[in-house]
Amino acid sequence: MQFLLLGSTLSVLLSLYAVCLQSSLVCHPLAFALLLGTLGLLLLVVCRFPARSMLICLTVTYTLYVLGGFAVGASKPSFGFEPYRLTHMEGVLIEDSLLTRSNKQVIRLTLQSAATQEGHTAEASGVVSALLKTEELLVSGTAIEMDGRLSETGDLFLCTSFQVISLTSLGLKRRSSLSHLNIVLQKRIADTSARSLAQMLLLGQSSEASFILKDASLGAGCAHLLALSGMHLQLFLLLSSSFCSLLFGPYWGKRFGFLLPFAYVVLVGPKPSLVRALLMHLFSLFPVSQELRPVFSLLLAYAVQLWLFWYAVTSFAFLFSYAAITMLILGRALPSFPLKTTALAILGTAPASMILTGSWNLAGLLFSYPAGLLIHLLMLLSLFSLIIGGYPVILLTQCTALLEDLLALATDLPLVFSSQAYLLYLLVLLTCIALIGYAGQALHKRRRYRNELDLCLRFTERNHSPFGAGGSGDEQEVWTELPDIPPSA
Repeated sequence: MQFLLLGSTLSVLLSLYAVCLQSSLVCHPLAFALLLGTLGLLLLVVCRFPARSMLICLTVTYTLYVLGGFAVGASKPSFGFEPYRLTHMEGVLIEDSLLTRSNKQVIRLTLQSAATQEGHTAEASGVVSALLKTEELLVSGTAIEMDGRLSETGDLFLCTSFQVISLTSLGLKRRSSLSHLNIVLQKRIADTSARSLAQMLLLGQSSEASFILKDASLGAGCAHLLALSGMHLQLFLLLSSSFCSLLFGPYWGKRFGFLLPFAYVVLVGPKPSLVRALLMHLFSLFPVSQELRPVFSLLLAYAVQLWLFWYAVTSFAFLFSYAAITMLILGRALPSFPLKTTALAILGTAPASMILTGSWNLAGLLFSYPAGLLIHLLMLLSLFSLIIGGYPVILLTQCTALLEDLLALATDLPLVFSSQAYLLYLLVLLTCIALIGYAGQALHKRRRYRNELDLCLRFTERNHSPFGAGGSGDEQEVWTELPDIPPSA
């Protein structure tokens, strides 16, 4: 069981980084199959791993490899012309737009066609990011055409003008609902910092004041706490499941409790981390053993997201989300030690952070836990402020100031490191896990051989004479001690 858990989670990590980095490994399925088969045979012969578990792990690894190759191929941009000649693009937004520091919007869209300055048009495919100037929110499902040029690196389209072609009915309802909720928050929360934090935690939207909190959380190694993720969705899952369990019982309460979080994800948009958390919760309802349920839901959610939401692999949110949750599930097979959850999450996401920013932050090891508790409280207060206002707004403002002080304290600690320090951190963490595991096994064996092999049988004092015989019987006491069994037995 431990081998199966370890092999499955490592398969997800291997596939995850290969897919998100668009490695050439995902382009050669036959060569990878031969390499995987050879590795499996060596492990069976040399290490004598269980054959059934080995076959399952190899099958899972190759399945994820094939799905990852499909996702990479579908998301890779194909224009039909040389990139430097392109001046016009058309496509459909796959996520809501994000505000930048310069009051521009960053969008991600699946391409449909591209054109050159001479007016030549060709079909296009894949996912491209674009930067355009507008103050309005552009929601997913919006069909848009843009004029501009590709950046020198070729990974960003710099838009000079754009036009919205069409918008789905769901997109219209979402935009109207989000606009209404933003207006309610502006009326009920006067403090700018508290209001911007509530917008981030509830709606996943940013304002100009949000960047102060974002910079502080990034410096503290806690940037993941402010972005909508599975951690935030768990709060809605807990509230919804608890309420439905009171009405329908534990079994049906968990199933009906899925509806509110689903509606919430539809409202705020298909962000990769929210889709991952929603899928994992859905698959956790399947009748699977308690030990295999976490890794079963992880593997199915990852496979389904690669298949149906293939465009998500170009987002770093996808990488961070799965890297963190995979390490947390892997931690179930490891011995317990202080700050294990945060330490493993940092271990899994630090490579992604180095790819994105060139460094990783160890301050999150100390501040993620208290900041996470405070974020959960702030999310509840934001929800109550949106619904009823009044006293929760005062508490929200005070707790926002407390969060700012905590992040400021964490930012002052010089705990930003490079790749060499990550290798040292990995070595220290693995050494500590090995020592704690060895100590736990040694203590377990010591207790077992010292305390659990002596059996004491004591008969209580009573009349042991035959039935019907007169007089008192012999009172006896029996003490039985098993012989010592050598440790090698």
